[in-house]
Amino acid sequence: MKYVYIDSGTTNSRLYLAEDKKVVSVRMLGVGTVDNVAPDSRKLESCLWEAYEEMLQEQGLADCEIDGIYMSGMATSKNGICEVDFLPVPIDIKRYADEIHMHKTECFGREVGFLTGIVDRPGVEGKLDNVELFHNVRGEEIELFGIMEEWEEVFCQKKAAVIMPGSHTHILYAEDRKITGITSCMGGEMYKAMAEDTILKASVDLRPQQLCREAVAKGYCMTVEKGINRALYITRTLDLFTGESRIVRNSYLEGVVNTGIITALKDRETAKDLDVVVIAGDRVYHEIFGCLAECAGLSVPVEGIEAKPGRSFALSGFLRVMQERTNQ
Repeated sequence: MKYVYIDSGTTNSRLYLAEDKKVVSVRMLGVGTVDNVAPDSRKLESCLWEAYEEMLQEQGLADCEIDGIYMSGMATSKNGICEVDFLPVPIDIKRYADEIHMHKTECFGREVGFLTGIVDRPGVEGKLDNVELFHNVRGEEIELFGIMEEWEEVFCQKKAAVIMPGSHTHILYAEDRKITGITSCMGGEMYKAMAEDTILKASVDLRPQQLCREAVAKGYCMTVEKGINRALYITRTLDLFTGESRIVRNSYLEGVVNTGIITALKDRETAKDLDVVVIAGDRVYHEIFGCLAECAGLSVPVEGIEAKPGRSFALSGFLRVMQERTNQ
């Protein structure tokens, strides 16, 4: 069986051509739902279609030879390609696989399977006075299904909180192979906005790769003590009035931006019963959130995991979902 799986996020998309469990080809595009707004609200689908055609041409394949096309992530959102309602937690992979929404799209000219996001919400209408009780993700859920399969020993008989850094850095809660809850937060987009569109652009790098733990901890302390507005400006102060390096300034800003995420984890009632906190992403985030967990006084073990070479968490999750559908 040949599948094309498209993992589409806020700012980037990846296309995978897989035959059974083997990945044959991968394409990365710098386009996501952030580009899919008026007046060019069809840009995402047209770019994905072009990349899909090019991928098949490179492999000497025709569209009719592809057994299925599937998309997950922000492609299922309001600003994506086909909006699909969220599935409520708790949810396991069997139910998730059962709920794939099939929709014929204009560019692809055939039915595409949309693997939708999940939601954690009370059984009441959302209003201003209760909006903080609502949480949702699109894309992280399929990543976590892949993670739980490949790192079974980390999750076996444990209550886990999984921090998933990205454009939006969400926390997902898992137990007994089920996703049981969500804490929705900003993340990479917030850092990018500060580093790209404010005066801090002159003081920090867009994608830090090296960390100074002391500076991350300082960012945490300033955010807690002074509030985020003052804490953010101190990034500029470090540049103007100290001889600290860009590594220090980058690390400090990462500490400020991500303090709210670790605080949101600590404040959640379920955090009291956790057995492990898992940080799923690049190694630099293991350092950032490991440091912030110490600053926040979290008493549970913290483990970092990275996607295996040539794969992604989302791809692993997709292949696991396809296996589940085949077994049914």
